Amino acid sequence: MSVFHHMWLRDNCNCPECGGDPMDNRRRLKIGDIPPDVRPVSFRVDEQGILCITWAPTHHVSMYDPAWLRLHCYCPDDRSRRRHRPILWDAKLGENVPQIAYQDVVGGERGQLRMLEMVRDYGLALLRAAPPLVGTLEQVADLVGYVREFGYGRVFDIVWKQDQKSIAQSKETILPHTDEPFRYHPPGISLFHCIQSSMDGKGESILVDGFMIVERLRRTDPDAVELLNKVPQSWYMRHVNGELYRADGRLICLDVDGRVSGVRFNDRCHAPIDLPDHLVEPFYAALRKLSAAYSDPTFWLRLLLGTGDLLVYDNERLLHGRNSFQGDRFLRLCAVERDEFHSRLRVLGDRLGKQDSDLILASGVGV
Repeated sequence: MSVFHHMWLRDNCNCPECGGDPMDNRRRLKIGDIPPDVRPVSFRVDEQGILCITWAPTHHVSMYDPAWLRLHCYCPDDRSRRRHRPILWDAKLGENVPQIAYQDVVGGERGQLRMLEMVRDYGLALLRAAPPLVGTLEQVADLVGYVREFGYGRVFDIVWKQDQKSIAQSKETILPHTDEPFRYHPPGISLFHCIQSSMDGKGESILVDGFMIVERLRRTDPDAVELLNKVPQSWYMRHVNGELYRADGRLICLDVDGRVSGVRFNDRCHAPIDLPDHLVEPFYAALRKLSAAYSDPTFWLRLLLGTGDLLVYDNERLLHGRNSFQGDRFLRLCAVERDEFHSRLRVLGDRLGKQDSDLILASGVGV
């Protein structure tokens, strides 16, 4: 049995007066238009099964289709069914990396949807045999969302440089991290395209499922997870172009039901913490445990990107890094907004008849 609060029902009246023209997708009813003492004075179920309620003190009549009520029921079971459950993983995912042929992705909507579902479920999708050409990255990014301008432009060429602007342009090992946590809204979905892999066969990418780490930490120290969800870390970055970024953001973001919605972590741009004295010691203790978990190789997926390989991954779920290398290597990086990624996933899923096309998805760390 479903129970609906009378204020919720009145707020969700979809008659022409309250809901407006369904084609323009904008409500007319405002919460201030509903009297605080609103209450149902009568109700009935008509011959089509429609619930009809007359409200006091305005005598407004609302009608509710039972299928619509079932779709939006907020009892615990229905709320849980509407929420996507990501597939958590550790190093063993290397035995079955989510991958798809580049031609399948650019060849039609079913391949595009499969790629987006991989990113939704696992946080990553590996496209094999993409042309190792400048422009391929942007072509695939346009199938995911809109390319976002960030600190290094729309696309960042990752090649070794003596006068490097970023550690990414070095050849040294980079430990797992998320990109640009110093922004209020870090990049949502990132894409790496390997134009040329290192001739020495090294430079493996390292990927870590941040959602898995949080759930493992929650088992051993739930208080640490709760603290890192409530208490923000300060982040700081002065870019070589002169731009200066500073933001406070949580290392672990949980939604209202305690599900992980996003993570951020990057040792290289931690600013001095700015917390009340009584939180300094417990914060560092929790941070130490989180950092140790991210550094545990049993959670590391090692993936050597070959020439042409293109990796799409969730920057607000996965940490990424790489092993050192000696040869020349050329990768290109760009990012798209999370909103557009989720929108493409819903639109394609609905168009292709997928039952799970409109699940509630992890919103990331920017909220």
